[in-house]
Amino acid sequence: SLDTGFGGDGIVTTYLTADNDQGQALVLLADGRIILAGSVQRDSPFFHDFALVCYLLDGTLDPSFGSNGRVITDINGGRDFAYAVTLQADGKILVAGRAQDGPTGDIDFALLRYSATGSLDNTFSSDGKVTTDFTGGEDRAYAITLQPDGKVIIAGYAFMGSGFDFALARYLPNGSLDPIFGTGGKLVTDFMAGDDLGLAVVLQLDGKIVVAGNAFNGIDADFALARYK
Repeated sequence: SLDTGFGGDGIVTTYLTADNDQGQALVLLADGRIILAGSVQRDSPFFHDFALVCYLLDGTLDPSFGSNGRVITDINGGRDFAYAVTLQADGKILVAGRAQDGPTGDIDFALLRYSATGSLDNTFSSDGKVTTDFTGGEDRAYAITLQPDGKVIIAGYAFMGSGFDFALARYLPNGSLDPIFGTGGKLVTDFMAGDDLGLAVVLQLDGKIVVAGNAFNGIDADFALARYK
C-alpha cells in the first residue's frame, strides 16, 4: 500500500521546467535521502539538460541541496540526457549519460560529479564534467559502477560506422581516462555485426566487469552479456 508518510499520500511529483522532466535513476544517501537523476527539457524539444532532485525522507525537497532541492546542468549546449547515478564513499554523486556538442554536434558519453550539496565538483576534470567520444558517432552511457580503488566505469553503446557496439570507458578519480584500460581508457565489443546495446554493468567480487544488454542477430535481438577482466 502507498506510504502516507511520504508526500502525504505516498506520491510525489516535482516540477523543474515548463516542459518534459524525466526521472531515470535513483540512489540513496547514507542518511536515507533520495537522489533522483534524469533530464529536463528547455527552450525547445531539441535541448535538454542533466537534472538532479534531492528528497528528504518524507518526500519533501531538500532545501540544502542545489536550489531548493533541484540542480540543472547544461553540458555543451545541446541535448543532454542522464541515465545512471551512483554515490561515492565520500558522498559525492556521479551521474552518467550522453551529451551533445552544441545543437547539431556529436553525441558523446557524459560523466558528471557533484558534491553532496549538488554543486559541480571542480576537482573532477576541472569543472565537474567529462565527455568521451569513441569514433565521432553517437555514444550513450546507460550504466555506471565504481571500483574499490575509486575508478569509475560507465557502460553503454557507441556507433562504430555500421552499427552500435557495447562500449565502456574507465576513469581515474580525477576524471581523466584510465590509460591502462582498453585503448586509452575505452573499449568496444561487437557481437554479430548488428546493433549491440550495453544497458547495465556490475562489478564481480574478483574485479571482473559484466555488461548486459541486447545484441541483434540478423533477425531479432537477444539477451547479451560480456565479461571483461
